[in-house]
Amino acid sequence: MLRRLTLLAVISVAFPVLHAQNVFYFPQVGDGTAGTIGFRTEIILLNTGAAADAVVEFFQADGTPLTITLGNQTASRFTFNLRSGGSLSVKTPGTAGLTIGYARVTSAGAGVGGTAVFTGFNVPDNVVLFEAGVPASKEVQNFSLFVDTIGTNNTGLAILNPAAAGGAPPNIMLTLYDTDFNRIATTDVPLGGGQKLSQFVAEFFAGNTAAVEAASEMTGTLTIEGPALAAVTLRQNAPPVPFPQAVPVLTTFPVTAGVASTVAAASSLRLSSSGGLEVTLDTTSLADPARVVTYRFYNGNALVGSSRRELSGAGRHVHNLDVDGSSVTAVEVILSGPGGAEIGRFHLRRPGDTLREERR
Repeated sequence: MLRRLTLLAVISVAFPVLHAQNVFYFPQVGDGTAGTIGFRTEIILLNTGAAADAVVEFFQADGTPLTITLGNQTASRFTFNLRSGGSLSVKTPGTAGLTIGYARVTSAGAGVGGTAVFTGFNVPDNVVLFEAGVPASKEVQNFSLFVDTIGTNNTGLAILNPAAAGGAPPNIMLTLYDTDFNRIATTDVPLGGGQKLSQFVAEFFAGNTAAVEAASEMTGTLTIEGPALAAVTLRQNAPPVPFPQAVPVLTTFPVTAGVASTVAAASSLRLSSSGGLEVTLDTTSLADPARVVTYRFYNGNALVGSSRRELSGAGRHVHNLDVDGSSVTAVEVILSGPGGAEIGRFHLRRPGDTLREERR
C-alpha cells in the first residue's frame, strides 16, 4: 500500500466491470497489520468462457515470490479450476505483519476475468474501515493519469514491469503537466523486469524541490512512457481530523492509455544507409518557435561530436548527421528559439529509441 494508506477509511466503492483476458495483473495487493490497521485482499474471478484453470501468483516489489495465505492455502502460486459460468472469491486473512506486492493471473481460457478488493479494518475489534476495488490491469505502453493533490487530496501510482527479470532495468519516463499541458518536470525511474513501484506523484520527483512543491498542490496530468507496464491509480482524501469527525476516502481507477502528442513522440532517429544517423524532427506541436537544433553525440559519458542545424520553421525536418552511428550510445537534441534561448531538450538512450522531450 502507499505509506499513508493506513490513514484511510472508505464508505463507498465502485467495482470495475470484469473483462476477459489471458494474462492480467493486480498491481497493488496487501495483507497483514500495521499498527491498529489491518489489510486483506480479496481475489474475485469469473469465467464467461469454456472451463479453464486460473493460476494466481503473488510477487514482492522486487519480483521475487510472495508467500501468502489465500483461503485455506499458503503458497505464492495458486491454481483454481473455473467451470463455464463459474466464479470464486478467496481472501487473505490480514493477521500477520503487513506485506505488499502484486498479483498475476494467467489462464488458457480467454473468458477468465477478475478484480481485487482491498479491505482495511480496525485490528482490535475487526471493524471494517474501508474497501476499494482494484481493477485488473493489462500491459499498456505509454499512458496518462489525472493528478489531484489539492487540499487533503493526494494521487498515487502503482506500476509494475511484467517483463522477465534480467539485464539492465529500463528507464520509465514520467512527465508532470498542469491542466493546460504546460510541462512542470520530467524524471526517469529505472524499473527492472518483474519489479513494481508504488508512490505518491510528488515522491517520484524527490530531489527536485520545485517539482515536489508543485506536485503537492495541483491538478493536472502525469504521463508515463517506456516499455509495456501494468498500472493502477490510487487517489486518497485524508482529512486532518480522525474518523468519525471526518470521512477519509480511498479510490482506485485504471490509467488512460496513450499520451498527448509532443515533439518527442512525433520524432525519430535511425542509422542511415551511409552509417551515420538520420533524425526526423517534427516541431509542429511545439508551442514556442524553434530556430536552431543542436545535436550532441555521446559514447557512454564521453562527448564524441556535435552538429548544429538551422530550422526554417515549424514542421517536419530530416537531418542526415555525419557521425559514426555505430559508436553513438546516446544523442542529446537541444532546440533553441529566437535569441538563442533554449526551449526544448530531447535525449536518446540508444539508436532506435524514441526521442524524449524535456521542456524547460
